[in-house]
Amino acid sequence: MVNVFPQNNRTIVLFSWLKEDSNTYSEFLEQLLSLNSEEKIQLLNNLIPAYSENVAYNPDYIDSWNEHEKKSYLQVLQQSIHTPVEKSKRNLLGQTPYNLFQSITND
Repeated sequence: MVNVFPQNNRTIVLFSWLKEDSNTYSEFLEQLLSLNSEEKIQLLNNLIPAYSENVAYNPDYIDSWNEHEKKSYLQVLQQSIHTPVEKSKRNLLGQTPYNLFQSITND
């Protein structure tokens, strides 16, 4: 399970799993920790819409995206619902036109 939430002008990303799944996810954790910051963000940009079942965003945040970003995000989300790809075959480091971790300012 992945939980992402804001905290004191930072973003907290919390991964959790059952103890009996530790062998599977410990390898994922090692790979994740070996990534640089840009790669971690890209991984999360792919992982969140493809594997999350319960996501909520500030409407102002989504409104700050252009149409191409919105359509691309929606496409990843819909593909994960209608034609799930075996998890081991999805490229989580692929480029996305949207960035779930960009800052927005309210004027």
